Amino acid sequence: MFQLFGKRVVKLQQLASAKNGGAKCTSPWYIMTSPMNHDETEPFFQEKGFFGLEASQVKFFPQGTLPCMTPEGKMMLETGCKVGAASDGNGGIYGALRSKGCLADMETRGIKYIHTYAVGNTTSSR
Repeated sequence: MFQLFGKRVVKLQQLASAKNGGAKCTSPWYIMTSPMNHDETEPFFQEKGFFGLEASQVKFFPQGTLPCMTPEGKMMLETGCKVGAASDGNGGIYGALRSKGCLADMETRGIKYIHTYAVGNTTSSR
C-alpha cells in the first residue's frame, strides 16, 4: 500500500513539474500511524528508499488513543491494573495533526489545502 501511494505522490510531482515549466515541485506526505506500528513505519520507509521521495518530504505522526470499552460500556483492562487502549480512529487525524506539529509544518511550507484519505490497517509482507 505504501509503495502504491508513494508512486502516486511521485507521479503528482512529475505532472506538477511539467505544468510548471519543468521546475521541481514537491508534495509533502504526512502519514498518520498508530502507537502500535509507529516505531516500525519509518525504518520500513528508509529500507524502501521512501518509495522514490525525499526523506524530508515524508512526515510520520502517531494518532492518539482512547480507552477500550466493552459493548456494555465497561472499561477493558490490558493487564490487571492497566486500562486497555486502542487507536482513536481516522477522526483522530485532526487533533494529531495539531498536537504533533504537522499543521505548523504545513504553515511553514505555505500549504493551504490538503487531501486526506483513510487506509485500513494493513500488514507487512516483508
